[in-house]
Amino acid sequence: MKKLLTYITLSLFVSTVFSCKTENNLDKESITNKIESLTSTDKKKAFLENIFFEYQMILSDEERTIKQYGNDSPEFEKNQKGKLEKDDYFLTAIATYFEKYGYPSRSGLGQYASIVPLIVHFYASDNKGFKKEHFKYFYGAFKFNDIPKEYFLAYLNGYYEFNEGDPFVKNKQMGVSEEIYAIMDAMNIDY
Repeated sequence: MKKLLTYITLSLFVSTVFSCKTENNLDKESITNKIESLTSTDKKKAFLENIFFEYQMILSDEERTIKQYGNDSPEFEKNQKGKLEKDDYFLTAIATYFEKYGYPSRSGLGQYASIVPLIVHFYASDNKGFKKEHFKYFYGAFKFNDIPKEYFLAYLNGYYEFNEGDPFVKNKQMGVSEEIYAIMDAMNIDY
C-alpha cells in the first residue's frame, strides 16, 4: 500500500510539473479532468499532499535563491517567473477542486491535505489567491475546524488587506476569534 501511494504521489508530481503552463496557456480542461479523476479518498489525499510538498519545495527554493543571489538578481527573477506559472496552475486546480468536492476535510483527508488550499492561496504571487468567490470555502473550513483559527486569521488579514488596501488595525486586547469577527464586520461579511 505504501508503495502504491508513493507511486501515485510521484506520478502526480511528474504530471503536475510537466503540465504547468503560463496563465494564458493554462490547460483548464486537463486540470478539470485530473480533478474529476480523483475518485477515491486516497487519490484526493495524494493529489493534495503532492501540492503541499511541491509548494514547500517552491518556497524553500525561493528562500535559497534570495539568500544566494539576492532578490534583485536574474536568478530570482527566473525563480519568480516559474513560481507564477505554478501558482496559476495550483490556484486553478484548487478552484476546480472546490467546485467539484468543496473544501478538503481534515477528518477525511488529513492535516496536510486540508491546509493545501490555504497555503496555495496565501502564498500565491501578486496576492492572486485572495478572490472573493473562494472566501466561502475558507470560512466554511474555519467553521468546521478543517483549518485552525490562527491560520484562518492569517488568511483573513491578507484577504482584508488585498481587498481594502490597508492592513486591518486590531485592538490589542482582541483574541483570535474576536479579531476574525471584527475583520468580517469591517468588510460587511455575513456570518
